[in-house]
Amino acid sequence: MNKIKLEKKSKGTRIIISSQKGQQLKQNEIDLINQNKPNCLLKMSVIKKPSKFRLIYDVTGYVDLATYLSTPVNKIKFADMIKKILDNKEKVQKVCFDLSGILLSPQYIMVNPHTLSISFTYVPIQFFEGYFDLRGFLLGLIDITNFDLNEDSSYIQEYIRILNKGAVFSTYELQQYVEELLSAQKPVNKQLVCPHCGMKISSDSNYCGSCGNKITNCAEKDSESTYIPPTDHFSSDKSEKKSAVQEQKITPQPQNVPQPTPQPEPQQKQTKNRTVVPVSIRPTVNSRTILVNPDIDPNYQQGIAPMPQQEPDLDDEEMGTTLLKKNTAAEITAAYLVRKSTGEEICVDKQEFTVGHSKTNDYRITDNTAVSRRHLKIVNEGGGFYVYDLGSTNGTFINGRKITPNLPAEITDGSTVTIADENYKFEIR
Repeated sequence: MNKIKLEKKSKGTRIIISSQKGQQLKQNEIDLINQNKPNCLLKMSVIKKPSKFRLIYDVTGYVDLATYLSTPVNKIKFADMIKKILDNKEKVQKVCFDLSGILLSPQYIMVNPHTLSISFTYVPIQFFEGYFDLRGFLLGLIDITNFDLNEDSSYIQEYIRILNKGAVFSTYELQQYVEELLSAQKPVNKQLVCPHCGMKISSDSNYCGSCGNKITNCAEKDSESTYIPPTDHFSSDKSEKKSAVQEQKITPQPQNVPQPTPQPEPQQKQTKNRTVVPVSIRPTVNSRTILVNPDIDPNYQQGIAPMPQQEPDLDDEEMGTTLLKKNTAAEITAAYLVRKSTGEEICVDKQEFTVGHSKTNDYRITDNTAVSRRHLKIVNEGGGFYVYDLGSTNGTFINGRKITPNLPAEITDGSTVTIADENYKFEIR
């Protein structure tokens, strides 16, 4: 039996397969694999010695299938994974490779965390003692998968029934069932962040599938991450002003027909929260808000709201600054890591902010040897912040829960980020 080793070092992660006495390489298969034919097998390098050789697969940046399935898996994610595994099997068969050369084990099947593509580890050695038990492998995935507890699990029972049907397993029925699950995919609901463990959950979930805690005030949490345009007098005055101008359009009337006596315009117009007094002169400096549209005659500038009585009088310069600070949607926020042991504040001022023991990081931790050289990175993406553990020795924890290396874990204002054994509080200001 060939010796297979998964080696993890600071430089990266490798799968190393050593040859046995008398074994030879299938050089034509190595050439095809390194040419990405088929594109579902990991590329390799060969180190040859006089009496033996080693195959080395660089899997740095990948996540093994066992780790990938340890995160919450819903129906669509599970079906998509099974489909990719079956598709990869067909690709290997099309190029006439021996299926027994595939290391059909979750620790040697790799998932690209960015594209979610799945790659097999294939051994191009003559007389390699491999065993390709697809049905046993697919049934074994049930035991290591962390299924979403908020979903109906009947699809898992049907999946098991198909695999156990008949003495000889055929992939056709399973492929049809997987396609059926994927075709019935509904639009993805908005996601919230569990305040207890920091994991993403569906907006219609009542319980977190990761930590099991009950989620309350989901609508309020969802609204906190969604920008709602301001509804004060900036927007309302513009619409009132526009409607006021449109009302003054002249409608043609037949000649020699008496015109009806125009009714006096109402002096006040009640809105939801205040009273607006139309005027026919340019607003004065004493008005709370001055709106002047250069495309409209000044005599038609209307809809000036009175200044709220609870606020003190401000001059023009102070007034402008206060309103922009309150209502500007593009207001810039700053993120900080606050070290609980010392109170040190670290500004996360880059889109990708790295933390570790090495001096090449954006923030260097020099007084704690438990921190790895490149421990983690914080990514600002789409208005949210995500932590990636970079394969550190002692791990990274969000609110006490260890995160999976190289997979994103969202953090929010107030989250506790534990780097090895050092606690930091994440703040957005």
